[in-house]
Amino acid sequence: MEKVKIYLSGPISGIPNDNIDGVEKAYVYYNIQGFEVINPHHIAAALNDDYMLEGLGKPSYTDYLAMCIANLNECNILILLDGYKKSFGACMEIAFALKKGLPVLHAFTDKKVNLQAHIAIVSAYDSLSNRSQLQSVLETVTV
Repeated sequence: MEKVKIYLSGPISGIPNDNIDGVEKAYVYYNIQGFEVINPHHIAAALNDDYMLEGLGKPSYTDYLAMCIANLNECNILILLDGYKKSFGACMEIAFALKKGLPVLHAFTDKKVNLQAHIAIVSAYDSLSNRSQLQSVLETVTV
């Protein structure tokens, strides 16, 4: 039987130690429950290694977000960590999950997220100057 694959989403940039402790806590919690867990820190580390091997320098934020969205595209559930509302990347992952029809749950409680509130959050990001950056990320992945 194939494991259910979940993606952990939450703030990384601007959080002390890139929120490694919070993400790792959720990673262990869901692994113990038998899920296949996609950890954004593992994605970033693999992308950094690939860029270094290719001599490309450091990946851009758009590169990281595109790789995260591509991994989310392979998942069955999006799990949101504390502080996700303040994270541009997490809000874009929510937008993608909504587009794909994935369940979106709060970490550790597994309660469904009030998606109406998040539709408003995601809509607010439409007015940001990063809109072209977001569009280029979302165009790299098809649902």
